[in-house]
Amino acid sequence: MSKATQNASSDAPQIPIMHFHGTADESVPFNGTGSFIPPVDSTIQWWVRHNECNPYPTVTNMPNLNSTDSSTVERYYYNGGANGSEVTYYKILNGGHTWSGSDPFPSLGVTNQDINQSEIIGDFFEKYCSVTTSLNDNMMNNSFNVYPNPSNGSITIRGNSDLKGLNIYDTFGRVIYIKEIDTQSTRLNISIPGVYFIEVINRNGTKSIKRLVVQ
Repeated sequence: MSKATQNASSDAPQIPIMHFHGTADESVPFNGTGSFIPPVDSTIQWWVRHNECNPYPTVTNMPNLNSTDSSTVERYYYNGGANGSEVTYYKILNGGHTWSGSDPFPSLGVTNQDINQSEIIGDFFEKYCSVTTSLNDNMMNNSFNVYPNPSNGSITIRGNSDLKGLNIYDTFGRVIYIKEIDTQSTRLNISIPGVYFIEVINRNGTKSIKRLVVQ
């Protein structure tokens, strides 16, 4: 993150963060680029403060499973953030601008083989994107349609009967949008990419929910 991005992001959502960075990365320098891009450790601390995490991390020296890859890994985990957020930081000591666990790419520096970055990221997304909310799964039915889905943000909601209102929830189950409706369909725009849940209330009082992906 550039310094300008940090300065402009004080109102950004508090979300779980995972970051990997090689200390010998020459493409995105670990120590930053002057006043424009801060050092990696500084950016991690920005996220820790922004997410209101515990400032004292749990530090784990990852097992050195491959003694020939000229690198090791330290994991820094900051828990206890607001809204269920956290910060996890993998510091690849002597790592280059490479993907840990993949085939070496010597021109971009050392590729660490002690961790599988793809698996770690997959587990991270499974943890936070296998959505659990307070919404009742039995309400997931076909009483209305949302299209296009996935969407670029502009969507149409059409019910099988006249609609009374709708609520939109984020993946933490927080209501981010409420609208009263007196027609069978409505259009709206969601500008921030992510996964959302649309709850529609029909005139007869029944409720139903669909998942929306905004790209």
